Amino acid sequence: MEKEEQMFALVEEFIGSGMSRAEFAKQHHVKVEKFDYWRKRYSSKKQAQPPVPPSSSQFIEIMAGSPKLKEQAQHPRIELELPTGITIRIF
Repeated sequence: MEKEEQMFALVEEFIGSGMSRAEFAKQHHVKVEKFDYWRKRYSSKKQAQPPVPPSSSQFIEIMAGSPKLKEQAQHPRIELELPTGITIRIF
């Protein structure tokens, strides 16, 4: 495992740890300053990655049973357009 992968794994572990930076760094034998450097790199790299749109195979269409429900299902009650370009429609 290369250094970046190791340190990014530590940063991810830290995020879920609930510990302070100093406690976490001490426990893992890393200087706080060095750990902060890797946290900043991790944050920059994660922000630079474009969001991955969900695969269409993650969703299934459910058809309404009655004609009245089918008619209502034609028009969304709520429609949310996210900054990523994804639109969520709630019928």
